[in-house]
Formats: sequence, structure tokens, C-alpha cells
Amino acid sequence: MKIARLVVPLIFVLLSILYIANKADVAGVTDDKILIFTTPTCPHCQVVKDYMSQNDLLSKLPIVILDATKPVYSKLMSEKANICQLDPTGIGVPFFFYQDQCLLGDQPIIDQLDKMLQ
Repeated sequence: MKIARLVVPLIFVLLSILYIANKADVAGVTDDKILIFTTPTCPHCQVVKDYMSQNDLLSKLPIVILDATKPVYSKLMSEKANICQLDPTGIGVPFFFYQDQCLLGDQPIIDQLDKMLQ
């Protein structure tokens, strides 16, 4: 019984911290940012990341790279796909979102980033 009195509040505190941390993560993602959703094992995502790195795009454009394997970012990706009237269950990565524009695939994203540099 004594253990239950300690464990229950501890679990509540931990869940509260996780909830607040997830909210803070998404709060830093604003509408004025270019969102690029990726996953760690996606080869097409790596092509986009390599391109951005080689061209120093993270210092030239307001890009935020989000790991779509994290539930908070997966949910955000689905919300952005809905804005573009895409079926969230059918989208993949890399996924680009900026000013209500959605793009899928490495080359379309690279082409758009090139345009944004001009």
C-alpha cells in the first residue's frame, strides 16, 4: 500500500512532464518555417538532408527537420497533409510543408528549395 502511494504520484508527474515536453516540441514549430518531415532510415530523406547540408540551406532558409517516427511529429505531419487535402494514411517521407504547400519525394523538395533560394 505504501508503494502505491509513492508510485501513483510519480507516474502522474512523469506523464505530465512528457505531455509538457511534447507540447513544447510542437510549439517551436511555427507557420513561418519550412517543415521537412523525415525518418532516420529513409534513403530519400537522406538525399534531401545531404543536399541541404552541401548547400548550407539550414543557415539560408528557415528549415525545421522533424523526425516523423516521433508520435508528436507524425501527428503534425498528418495535420499538414490534411491542409493540402492529402490522405494522411497515404503520405510518406520526405514530406515538405510550407505556407499550405505540400510536396512529397526528394527531387520535388530539392527543386522547391532551389526556387526558394532565388
